[in-house]
Amino acid sequence: MGKTRQSPYKPKVVQDKKNPNLFKVYSTTRKGVYYNANLAEKTCSCPQFVFRGGKYGRECKHLAYLEENFRVAEEKTPEKPGRSKRLQVIKYLKEKGSEELIFLMEKFGDDIINSMLAENIIIEEHGKVRLL
Repeated sequence: MGKTRQSPYKPKVVQDKKNPNLFKVYSTTRKGVYYNANLAEKTCSCPQFVFRGGKYGRECKHLAYLEENFRVAEEKTPEKPGRSKRLQVIKYLKEKGSEELIFLMEKFGDDIINSMLAENIIIEEHGKVRLL
């Protein structure tokens, strides 16, 4: 049998100092662009994951790379509560396109919306929120 070929994909990765499960994975094709990935939750802010893979349980190349090269630090970082709410927010915004920030905070909770904003999964402009 032949050898399996390894992918040449090797992005620049910066691991968060406070939460070792959070990473900035820099694009290898677009200068200055990076995606926020969470190894414990298996989420990524890249378009591949947000629009195609995440809701079907498929991972993107960024998560695949992190899983090959890093370990989940489960004992230090418990799984974030509200994962299903985060997926509900993504589904809701895919259907609606955008929504008022205040409405989303009331519907899904301040903590969920704020964490998604901080991780660049969603973006707020002039009081309206949309997927990034």
